[in-house]
Amino acid sequence: MISPTTDSQIKMVLENPEHGEALLYLLQKLPELAAGVQFMEEKAAFVHNVLSDKHSLFSMASETEAKLKSFHLTGEHVDSLVALMQKLPALLEMLEKAEQWVQFAAQVATDKESVGYLAKGLEELPLVQAGADILKETNEKFHSETDYGSISLVRLYKLLKNPVLIRGFRYVETLLEVIGKHKKS
Repeated sequence: MISPTTDSQIKMVLENPEHGEALLYLLQKLPELAAGVQFMEEKAAFVHNVLSDKHSLFSMASETEAKLKSFHLTGEHVDSLVALMQKLPALLEMLEKAEQWVQFAAQVATDKESVGYLAKGLEELPLVQAGADILKETNEKFHSETDYGSISLVRLYKLLKNPVLIRGFRYVETLLEVIGKHKKS
C-alpha cells in the first residue's frame, strides 16, 4: 500500500498541467516505445550471439585475411590508399567541375545556334583564317590540274628539298625521338 505522503506527492505532481500533459503524451507513445525497446533488445541479442560465437568470428577473420593476402598488399599500398582517401574530396570537386564542363560542351555541341557562333568565331581568328585560305587555294589548284601522270625521281628530289617538307620531317623525327625516350623510361 502507498504511504499517505507518497500519495499526496503524486497528486500534487499530477495537478501540475505540464506534468499531466507529459504523462498523457508518454502513455500515448508507450506502444511505440515498447516496440523500439523490443527492437533494440533483438539487435543487442544478435550482436551478443555473434560476438560470443568464436568459431564463426575466427572463420570470418581467416577468410578475410586470405582474401587480403591474395592482393599482395604492402605498406606502400596501404600508404597510397590512405593518401588517395585524403585527396578524395579534392578529386571529387574536380570531377564534378569536369562533369559540368562536359555537360556544357555536350549542350553546346547539340545546339545548332551555338555551333554556328563557335564556327563563326573561329573563322575570325587570323591563324584559322590563314589556314583555311591555304587549304581552299590548295584544293582549288589540285582539282584544276589535269596532269595526274607519274611522279619522276627528279620531281621527288625537288619535293624533298622543299623547306616546308624538311621542317615537317624534322618535327616528326623529333616527335619519334621523344616518344622513344618516354617508352624507355
